Amino acid sequence: MSGYDGTVVINTSIETRGYDKGLKAMEVRTAAFSQNLGGLLKRGMAGLGLGITAAEAAKMSGIMTDLESRARIASKGLADTGMIMERLREIADRAYSPLEATATAFMNNATSLNALGYSMDQQLDLADAMTNALVVSGAKGETFELVMNAVNRSLAIGTMKAQELDIVLKYGGAAAEAMAKSLGVTVNRPRELAKDGKLTAEVISNSLISNLEDLRAKADEMPATIGDAIVRLRNQMLITVGDLNKSFGFEQKAVQGIDSLKNILAEAQKPLENMISLGTTLFAGVMGGKALMAAGNFVKVKAGMAQASIAEAQAERLALAASGEALKTRAALTSAKLKDVAASQASSQAKLKAAREETLAALEENQTARMATAAKVQKIQTTIAEIQATRQSAAAKM
Repeated sequence: MSGYDGTVVINTSIETRGYDKGLKAMEVRTAAFSQNLGGLLKRGMAGLGLGITAAEAAKMSGIMTDLESRARIASKGLADTGMIMERLREIADRAYSPLEATATAFMNNATSLNALGYSMDQQLDLADAMTNALVVSGAKGETFELVMNAVNRSLAIGTMKAQELDIVLKYGGAAAEAMAKSLGVTVNRPRELAKDGKLTAEVISNSLISNLEDLRAKADEMPATIGDAIVRLRNQMLITVGDLNKSFGFEQKAVQGIDSLKNILAEAQKPLENMISLGTTLFAGVMGGKALMAAGNFVKVKAGMAQASIAEAQAERLALAASGEALKTRAALTSAKLKDVAASQASSQAKLKAAREETLAALEENQTARMATAAKVQKIQTTIAEIQATRQSAAAKM
């Protein structure tokens, strides 16, 4: 006898040294990436005395990178992007407007104005004039965007229509006045010009640019609020974060760090998949019998549930049938009531007709009696007149 009892021993240990090594490398690189990024942000923002988080700084950096890229596209690479962004910041500060909104409005008009042959300086002057006009008009926030979008649409299609002009007249009065002044007409006259299609993109832009200095002077007289100061502060923070990003390149380092993390995870994925696959195979072999038993029990339970569902459906069908009979009974009762109401209405109409006829007959009898009475009165009056005439004749003979 060998003493073998039929027991099979399976070694389920898995070689995970490669996986552990990948995880440790990922931890080391992640710590180094976080330390470098945090150090860059602290050095960059220490001079400002502002406690912004890494996430906020990263978001601002992304915004500035996007705006600068769009500005480069809008200028077709023919103008200094830094100069464009600085000018847009000045425009946004004067208008107490977020830098993103001001820059977006400027870039949305770039295609139309490039087609009209406007230089980058002229396009910036137009944005400057328009924002100053809105400041003087008191348009901020959603109202600012509403008027700016109306002007942008007009420049895009080449003419200002009545609907866009109504928005400008209502919320951007200073812009409407600038257009009227440039055209030498009253502020209401542009409505007629818009109807005739004479408020072209060229007329709109030239009228605003020609009044730039006047609009700037008026805007500078407008007092700033605490909210306006906060908007200006955020605009400066965006510019500063963008400049720090250019100097230290922390956004590019962040991208490289994230890509490194992606590569580490990809390297660690294969041993992890092998481990999960082997574990799943072993688990399936051990649990196969139990799974079959569970499947049989599950089928029995489902069969019982199906029978219960059939019984429930039959009960619902009987209930619906009873409900249908009840509805038929109610319909019959309602029909009978309607017939009673119709008969009652017919009886009432007949009574009303008889009463009306009786009233008319009584009125006719009354009219006849009055006429007979009038005839009698006439006859009496005639008799009295005859008696008086007889008396007078007798008196004359005496």
